Amino acid sequence: MKQLYFLHIPKTAGKFVGACVKKALEDTDKRFYISTHYPNDFDMSNKSYISGHFGTYPIDKIPSIDVACILRNPIDARISYFNFIYKDQLINRPEYLAIDSYIDKLKFYLFEDQNYLMHNNYQARFICNSADSRSFNAKGFYEEYGKDLIATTGFDKGKAFTWFVNNDKTSLDYAEKQIDSFDIVHTTERLDWFMDKISNWFNVNHKVSVEHDISVLVNDSSTLVDGVSYTTNILKSMLSDEEKDRILKLNNIDYSLYCKVRSREVEWQINGKPYVKVL
Repeated sequence: MKQLYFLHIPKTAGKFVGACVKKALEDTDKRFYISTHYPNDFDMSNKSYISGHFGTYPIDKIPSIDVACILRNPIDARISYFNFIYKDQLINRPEYLAIDSYIDKLKFYLFEDQNYLMHNNYQARFICNSADSRSFNAKGFYEEYGKDLIATTGFDKGKAFTWFVNNDKTSLDYAEKQIDSFDIVHTTERLDWFMDKISNWFNVNHKVSVEHDISVLVNDSSTLVDGVSYTTNILKSMLSDEEKDRILKLNNIDYSLYCKVRSREVEWQINGKPYVKVL
């Protein structure tokens, strides 16, 4: 049975992809596992489609598995990440309560908060490293390994979707090799091409079509503060060019990966047809 793993990097349209695939598969006999939360221990051997924040874990366990991945401009990704976790992780922290404006809270998160600077280059982190299998049972992980180890992983600091993915293998060279080995890779700018290739993969391997259904629920990560709905684009427009450049420098590996894939897309668009890997 051919299997596809969608290496879902947080804040890269993964919920939308999962919703489209689920809609196509739920009335078939094809088994799938889709998660948008912490990893869980599950049987991967009988799933035609696996999606989650697992880093390379399924790739390491099933070397023959096909892999799909989406990259996002680091500026948008880091802003969206903040907007997503603010309501649950940051809103009541003293250092954020002391900051008046929402845009200044974002800047503190991006450039000063030591608890969250580890989110820099998190896309490369997921591409290069496996989720720690001990984290599949978060409660058990906490009880078994104690507060000291929890503190070093960031579990108790609310680091959201990074604490359970290792970081020792992260490098530009390795990340580029990973990207080149994956079967379907695009950026959020060409989500349409990505979905076409996902559908093609399912048609070839399982005789199922996946519709690029823009009506499915998508998490836009907007946050309502003092009557204002702050979207990623609104917050991005409030940053100076110098601040945007600073984000790119802090996320230099992610930006290099994004540019690598985006340049391919531009080339394919100029040539009038997207590259399609033979499956």
